[in-house]
Amino acid sequence: MKRRYAILISGVVVLLAAVIGLLVYVSQEEEVDDRQGTRTISSRSVKSRVHLYFSDEVNGYLVAEERNLSMPEDPVQRSKRLVQALIDGPGTELRPTIPPKTTLRALYVSEKGVAHVDFNQAVQTEHRGGTLAELLTIYSVVNTLCLNIPEIHAVKILIEGHEKKTLSGHIDTQEPFKANLLMLKE
Repeated sequence: MKRRYAILISGVVVLLAAVIGLLVYVSQEEEVDDRQGTRTISSRSVKSRVHLYFSDEVNGYLVAEERNLSMPEDPVQRSKRLVQALIDGPGTELRPTIPPKTTLRALYVSEKGVAHVDFNQAVQTEHRGGTLAELLTIYSVVNTLCLNIPEIHAVKILIEGHEKKTLSGHIDTQEPFKANLLMLKE
């Protein structure tokens, strides 16, 4: 009888250890993009309501698309998550502002609150061009970061790790940009 009791206790301990292990694994939040259903694991995420800024139907203004995303605590990781969501495009009738072949190469935030967002060359070579389209691309990124992440006050856009004079020939991108609420349409 003592042997059966010891085996039963051992089984309960093993089962309890497995349940605790599973709970620890699950506590590493699974990020689920509401629109695409893609999953990635990150530690310490919180489900947050964010606003991603895409172009309206006539390409005249930016319009907020509200999403619920799992957002990491770290501002750099939150920023990367938001920029990737912009690159992935809208989930509504809004229009994308960033060419689909664009990738985010790197992103960091300086102590002064300037996010340096480094895209691959596609953001420039695949851009549809025009002054307004260029403004919409820039402020889509800038407003999304500045208005969702309190630690970010301005955004510097880089291409392939370098400063470029313009994104598509019109708007000077050599200085950081601050949020521009005049680009938004309610």
